[in-house]
Amino acid sequence: MSGRSLVNDLAWYEGQPLSRRPRGPRATTLTPQQAAIARRRLAQWRATDTLADDNAFLRRLASDLLTADELLGLLGETTAALAARMARRPSWVTTLCTAYPCATSVPPVGTLLAHPMAPILFVVEPLVRRASARLRRKVEQISDGGWQSGNIDIVELCMAGLQPVLLSLLARTMVLELHVSRMGGHLVGDTPAARFADFCHRLRDPYVALSLLGRYPVLARRAVERIDDWVDAAATFLVRLAADWPRLRTSFASGAEPGPVVRLDFSRGDLHRGARAVVITTFASGLRLVYKPRSLAVDAHFQQLLRWLTRRERDLDMRVLRVLDCGEYGWAEFVCSEPCADGDEADRFYRRLGAQLALLYVLDGADFHHENLIAAGPHPVLVDLEALFHAPDAARSASPLYRRPMPGSVLTTGLLPLPGDGDDLSGMTATPGERLSGLAPTWQDAGTDQARVVRRPATVADTHHRPRVHDGLADPRRHVEALRTGLALAYRALAAGKDELLAEDGPLAAFARDEVRVILRPTHTYARLIDESTHPDLLADWVAQEAHLNRLWDKLDEQPHLAAVVAAERDDVERGDVPRFTTRPGSKDLWTSAGSIVKDFFATAGLERARRRLEGLDDSDLARQLSAVTSALAPRPLAPVLASSTSGAPARAALDPANLVGCAGEIGDRLLELAEDNGPGTIWHGIRAIPGHGWEAGPLGLDLYDGSCGVALFLAELGECTGDDRYRRAARKVFDTAIRVSKHGRVTGAVGGFVGWGGVIYALTVAGALWSDHVTIDAAERLATRLPELLPADDHLDVLGGAAGAASALLALHTLRPVPSVLAAAARCGEHLLATCRPMAHGIGWVSATAGDSPLAGMSHGVAGIALSLFRLATATGQERFARAAQAGLEYERSLYRPDLGNWLDLRGRSGATGGPVCHRSMTAWCHGAVGIGLARLATPAGYRDSALRREVGAAVAATLRTEADGDHTPCHGFVAGLELLLAADGAAGHGLRPELERRVVRLLEAARHTGWHCGNPAGVESPELMTGIAGIGHVLLRLAEPTAVTPVLTLDPPRSAVDGRSGGRR
Repeated sequence: MSGRSLVNDLAWYEGQPLSRRPRGPRATTLTPQQAAIARRRLAQWRATDTLADDNAFLRRLASDLLTADELLGLLGETTAALAARMARRPSWVTTLCTAYPCATSVPPVGTLLAHPMAPILFVVEPLVRRASARLRRKVEQISDGGWQSGNIDIVELCMAGLQPVLLSLLARTMVLELHVSRMGGHLVGDTPAARFADFCHRLRDPYVALSLLGRYPVLARRAVERIDDWVDAAATFLVRLAADWPRLRTSFASGAEPGPVVRLDFSRGDLHRGARAVVITTFASGLRLVYKPRSLAVDAHFQQLLRWLTRRERDLDMRVLRVLDCGEYGWAEFVCSEPCADGDEADRFYRRLGAQLALLYVLDGADFHHENLIAAGPHPVLVDLEALFHAPDAARSASPLYRRPMPGSVLTTGLLPLPGDGDDLSGMTATPGERLSGLAPTWQDAGTDQARVVRRPATVADTHHRPRVHDGLADPRRHVEALRTGLALAYRALAAGKDELLAEDGPLAAFARDEVRVILRPTHTYARLIDESTHPDLLADWVAQEAHLNRLWDKLDEQPHLAAVVAAERDDVERGDVPRFTTRPGSKDLWTSAGSIVKDFFATAGLERARRRLEGLDDSDLARQLSAVTSALAPRPLAPVLASSTSGAPARAALDPANLVGCAGEIGDRLLELAEDNGPGTIWHGIRAIPGHGWEAGPLGLDLYDGSCGVALFLAELGECTGDDRYRRAARKVFDTAIRVSKHGRVTGAVGGFVGWGGVIYALTVAGALWSDHVTIDAAERLATRLPELLPADDHLDVLGGAAGAASALLALHTLRPVPSVLAAAARCGEHLLATCRPMAHGIGWVSATAGDSPLAGMSHGVAGIALSLFRLATATGQERFARAAQAGLEYERSLYRPDLGNWLDLRGRSGATGGPVCHRSMTAWCHGAVGIGLARLATPAGYRDSALRREVGAAVAATLRTEADGDHTPCHGFVAGLELLLAADGAAGHGLRPELERRVVRLLEAARHTGWHCGNPAGVESPELMTGIAGIGHVLLRLAEPTAVTPVLTLDPPRSAVDGRSGGRR
């Protein structure tokens, strides 16, 4: 259809969104053909997994006040029928049908964006020309108080900011049309650039442009409305600038003349509420101001709090940002990034940042990522304070930044990096230029007829959030003490001044009516939806666009609180805006972008939470926050020194005992650096898995798995291997704590060999054997006699946290203390296992409370570890009932072996063992899969090793050989446990694995030398633990160095010094 015939054509109505199509009766019923179209469109409209459910579909209809029949009617209605039911033509259609016929083929208004693809904007030039004229008429009505210059066109400055917005909207569609023209041979030119220029030149014919838009009615509507929104927002900005001119001179220029506006930058944030944007305004004098189209009352009141803190702690001398709040909008000074003169200034920067962290903690601050912090010399300046008093229930449903397992923690502010599976965008440690996991759209072959939008890895932008010292970025990990000092100073000042802060007219009450933002979903979720909505298929078909926006209704069953706002989200996203929800600290209500109120959205008002936080400030909470800071800023993983990197030599050097012990020694030194003296004991801070809650940074407990006993056991081993008393002393301080607990502490909780008291008993046993220390072994025996009382509550059962692990730990102690009470305690564990087994189609199994509803294979939670303990019990007690149960368990575990996978199935979270769908997945790790199963079989007492068991060892070794390092180096689910298996298998059966073992050790040390040790937490960052941290890597290195002397902890073997009759140090 030609552009001329499209003028006044009803086809434009196809761009009208569902929410704006009139309800009510239709003049005619659908014909059979229309009904068929409606059914097809309905299937398209319900294409998401969520809306396939009938109940979810009805809830979705209710959000638009529709019935299923009404929706079907709207989907099948003809354009003519729709037009007949509308009282008047949509304003955007009127704009299209008047702007293009009036246009002529002339150059664009103003200067095109300095981008090779900018000429495609010719397609909307008539709309831009009309909008520019409308804005100019508005500007002419504004009195000029000195902010305009005759040399600079303020309208052109405003319209220039629109061009990148339009380019994002038009890009994909115009690329498609460009390629269609190229492949159809319609373009003239000898080069790709010339043909692109010809394509864009054709767009300057208004009827060619209108004809193109006619194929994409949704695009046409969105372009018109986005341009109109922009002009309205720009006009509002200019009216406010003129009205505020006298106050701006007084507040920011000390009464001097700033001069006229010379530059406007609209690119510093997302668009909200009808294309309203932050505007960096530069004046001729050099003065720069930040205009924000929202209330800055919360920013102003935060500055008052900074003044209060400075009066209390003058050494902090906090910089106060100049802010002018004007009700619905405001102005702030532009903060320039400046370097620090030296390391002392960097220290002061971090001390002040620690103080601000304390304030954000009290005020429930969130979203303080790298774009919201400016390093101005020795002063950190938070430049966007709209997410203070952020509700934790809203935060948990948003980004990984907020849904963290430490509520009431400085970690929820966003300033500190978090252990997790996301990119580091934190205000404190995000590294400019660092590659992110996501992809960002960018142009390839721009300015040619081959132009296309591709996705390439995104990187962290340099937003000047990190201070610079001597042309380099300061590393916050080197300023932890300064940060902790500032945090403690401000925390104690807040605690001491809580009465003043909580007064009815105090600094906290001033926030009560301030507008603050609520982040219900990550901004990038909305941004991605908006970006993907510009696909040509979605801009040509209104139903496809609606189906795309229906993705907002996905997973509402997991986030039911979003049901009250999802329609508002849809309206904003459909408009091209990032939804912005707000509340008031003194209220439990929520406001949408359009101003609608959702009553009692929150359980507690933000101000009340802050009051409770202030009232709860005490020394123990301060210690927790300081601990969180220390853990979050744990230094990057250290890299071991490899003797050589040339081929051939490294293998021999890598497996040289002295080299391996040297690498382990570096880990030991690092652990000594990370240790904190706690009076009579020593503590480490690490990143631990909390079942059901995710990962938590904090002080380690006593456990063997991820507690201080596991770290101390490695240090004890290292001390014996090296003769270095530093390691022994650090280990002894930990075990002295365990000894005191054995005498006076309460023994409650888990009993497992790794997580629970069994692990503590085991660590004391091995350390006592290393040192020939009866006091340490006495403590293990005392705990052993108390352990059986915990067995009735044990529902873990497994090696990791249950009776099976306790049994192996007690039997290890029994080799040193062969007393009846210890063996009886171990037998009690075995009886508990016999009483809790479940009959299966093949053999028996055990269901661990933490592992799902099916018995598992494997070492940590599965049959392999349990059977190993039962075989050991049968050997120690002579009671074959334990061995028979173990054999029955192996029968079940063997039923889970899949020859096609060469591994055992991992049934976690599935019902494969009980007749439901089987999960065809497996791991090759100590915790689950081949590595742990192979180690369990190799550790089985000799009297129970048969040909089937030996075949399983071979299968486990084969699976391990097929697996290379995937990033995690630690024992639980990482690479080094596989080395332990290869070492044990080679020693037990002469498998000839030495060359492969050498190659893998070289690979491990080479990788660590280049990238550092990768630990077993989601972020892979350095952490001290035995099974998921660097202590476990060190342990395996010692096992490789001295396999006959260092006890294999991964299988809870009896101490080697007891087995071999060795009792002293090795060197």
